Amino acid sequence: MTNTISTRIHQFTPSTNQQHPFTVAASNPLENELRQALVESNFSRGTITQADIQDYLDNQAYTGARADYEHNLLPLSGMVVHAQNTIAVTHEINKLRAANPALDENEFQNLLGEKLTDMLMGMKDNKQLNLAHYQAKNNHKNGYAKFLLYSNSNTPLPHCLQLFVFLPKQTAESPVTNNQQAQSSKLINHQRGQRTKLHNHIAPCASYVLQGTLEETTYCPIEGFRKNSPLAIETGRQRRETGSADGFNEHELNTVHRLENIGNDIAISVHYYREMDGIQHETEKASSLRRYAVDITGKANVANLYRAFKANKPADMIGL
Repeated sequence: MTNTISTRIHQFTPSTNQQHPFTVAASNPLENELRQALVESNFSRGTITQADIQDYLDNQAYTGARADYEHNLLPLSGMVVHAQNTIAVTHEINKLRAANPALDENEFQNLLGEKLTDMLMGMKDNKQLNLAHYQAKNNHKNGYAKFLLYSNSNTPLPHCLQLFVFLPKQTAESPVTNNQQAQSSKLINHQRGQRTKLHNHIAPCASYVLQGTLEETTYCPIEGFRKNSPLAIETGRQRRETGSADGFNEHELNTVHRLENIGNDIAISVHYYREMDGIQHETEKASSLRRYAVDITGKANVANLYRAFKANKPADMIGL
């Protein structure tokens, strides 16, 4: 991989698939509570209006926040902050769109990918993006909390932003509280923090590190099988510091990789997905890309690739 974001991540041929309509449930017991909390928080940023708040409550992003609330990842106060973050990010993206009316949807999404680093880091520095309330999912090493930050399905080319939260390595200040979990071999490694599983991608994407330090490792399937699983070799590692950006274009979706928190603090990244709205699991385009990626990795699915790698990891990675 390289760091040339504009040429590697964002340039691809748009799909002709139509969007998948999504309807928010008519009855939502949290709507009034969240609406009231947003109003009482005096959230304005100088430009945010009641219409912006209503748009948030009406769209897919609210459903994502509700799921986070129901799974105890966010208390109501955290859900309000997440709503404010989502509204602010949506406002900035809409400003960028309004400033470039001549661009078609594909061209605009290319531009958004190029601008996201400065946009997100600027919002963070200006305290328009509050990261303090996000909580990690649990102490399992293969896991992270995921929050839908932005979603636009009102286009034949849906796209979204997902915010990931990775726990740091275990320290005296962040102990495992469940004794039964503490005995599990699947707990977070003491030298490294939470990480994604090995996976490829079903659509062009990019990741932007907003806080902490991640390590990104890439792998390539190789010929040969062990216990009916394909083998893989590591092809590269890069340290992803705060402010870094990288990703995969449409020609690199077969690339298998993993992100892992190697710092002492919670790491937070934002992931920009094309051809996905953050609510539907896959569009038809994404589904076909998944099949394509599976074919070129030697009939491998990512779960088998992960198991094979665990059984054949290099000596310098034993214990990771």
